[in-house]
Amino acid sequence: MAQTPQQRFDEEYNNKAFARRENDATLLPRLIEIQQGRDTESLAQFAKAYLGLFLDMDNSIAPADRLRILANPLLEEAIWQGFAAALLRDDLAAPATIADSLIAEQPLDMGYVMLAGIDRLMQDNPAAALALPDKTLVALICFYYANQTALADQWLTYIVQHKQNLVAAALTTFWQQLITRDLDYLPGLYPIISHQANDNITRQLVLPILRDWRQCRKKPLRDILHVALRVADSDPLLAVAQQALENWNQNEPARYALWLGTAFLLAPAEYEMVLADYMGRSRERILPLLDFVVMVLMTDDVNRYCLPGHTFAQLLRVIAPKFTPHVDRQGNVCDNTQKVMYLFYRLAVAEDADAGSAIKRLRLVRVMKLYAEVLEEVQAVQTLAVKPRFEVFVAALINDRRIKAKRNWSDLT
Repeated sequence: MAQTPQQRFDEEYNNKAFARRENDATLLPRLIEIQQGRDTESLAQFAKAYLGLFLDMDNSIAPADRLRILANPLLEEAIWQGFAAALLRDDLAAPATIADSLIAEQPLDMGYVMLAGIDRLMQDNPAAALALPDKTLVALICFYYANQTALADQWLTYIVQHKQNLVAAALTTFWQQLITRDLDYLPGLYPIISHQANDNITRQLVLPILRDWRQCRKKPLRDILHVALRVADSDPLLAVAQQALENWNQNEPARYALWLGTAFLLAPAEYEMVLADYMGRSRERILPLLDFVVMVLMTDDVNRYCLPGHTFAQLLRVIAPKFTPHVDRQGNVCDNTQKVMYLFYRLAVAEDADAGSAIKRLRLVRVMKLYAEVLEEVQAVQTLAVKPRFEVFVAALINDRRIKAKRNWSDLT
């Protein structure tokens, strides 16, 4: 039969009787230092228990009860006071120092003490966290990612909601140090950039990251550029992209193509020939471009990229010939074919005056012969007063057998 919470507490409490006596003997003579939050080493041991980091303690027991198991009442009260006092110390580590501790895999004891203190404070009065000094909040944010704990992060969520500029400044400094030390991941990146409620923070973070993070892997780079295209001002982002195209290795298309796609979306007239020359006939280069550009355009809910028909025609001329249409065993259009069809669709619904001419010119290109019937439908849709949705457009192409798809099961990409 499973133990009740009280039974688990009683058992752990009895097992730690010797530890409590030993802690009294060792720490009661240092009670004032503990109360004032100055005995960081001693406080850190209790903070780790509170945060669920002791392997020999039952973490199903509530955090405050875990502390009570290790400290008799007089010492326990001093520890709570010490946690609170630590939040107000004026000699806290800077973000760069905390980042260095993460890199060295040597978490600072003060981090555990502060994380226990903020968790306790939030339980008593969430609004009180906002009254803490900015230096304290900055250190807490950095310690959260450098000193991993078993507790949830309700306090961090609260601060992110109410102190966005401070969060942005703290993470920028913290991450810049990690970037300087050539790390290929930034702890906390995705929880920030993946929520539109954090766009004010993200807007302040993305350009410094993109400018300096040369170790960034393909997927984070893709996701950061995607977010940057949504939240950042176009001119500064274009400047960062132009610098990247000068400095990044062209022989790494998985990343270079993302930068080139970004520059093209921001300044299509300036980069259309650069794009065509770089892509050539290389499927290795074209595929990351196709994935990225379509992802950006399909999620552009605020229509930041209302590109002219000529731009989509240029993209199609570069991309479409390298992707023979395919369908799967159920007759559904395969992923890459679906993406190419989306570019055709955007050409079909382009509203600029030259869109019709762009379609006609594209139909004359010899390498587009494979998509001749698709282009016929594109031209027909272009003349409609009310344009269909993308799903309707693709369904019509499939139903009318205008997509000349292959069923080659060994090459469905």
